[in-house]
Amino acid sequence: MLGVSIRITTETRKELETTLRRAFTAGDLGLVKRATALLGIARGEPVKQIALGVGVSPATVYAWR
Repeated sequence: MLGVSIRITTETRKELETTLRRAFTAGDLGLVKRATALLGIARGEPVKQIALGVGVSPATVYAWR
């Protein structure tokens, strides 16, 4: 698969980080995984690495993007 990247604004990054904290607090594992993956993509991390880190397939990470 090809590499993927997204650019997010500082405001959007902060919103994702806030969402991630709230998801941890609420115990919402699905949202934790999605927010973590999107932040990883925005940092330029490889999709395979992100997928391994959150425990999903690379195809799932691409779908979340």
